[in-house]
Amino acid sequence: MDPYRHPVRFVHPLEFGFLALGLAGSLLVTHRLAEDESSGRALRVFIPWAAVCLLLFAAAVWLILQPMEMRATFMG
Repeated sequence: MDPYRHPVRFVHPLEFGFLALGLAGSLLVTHRLAEDESSGRALRVFIPWAAVCLLLFAAAVWLILQPMEMRATFMG
């Protein structure tokens, strides 16, 4: 086994854990804001923002899983 691959076993779970915490916090904040702003239809207001949060989370996971050489190829 390559000794330089060992940090990945520890770093990826930490990164995914912090991303999951950020997602949970974002969903909590958006849900509370939706309840405060529109109490009667909070779920209708929350769902589009939850979709944006999930999309950003998925993009961050995808970016972390890319090899280091591929992470900035779209920047031109």
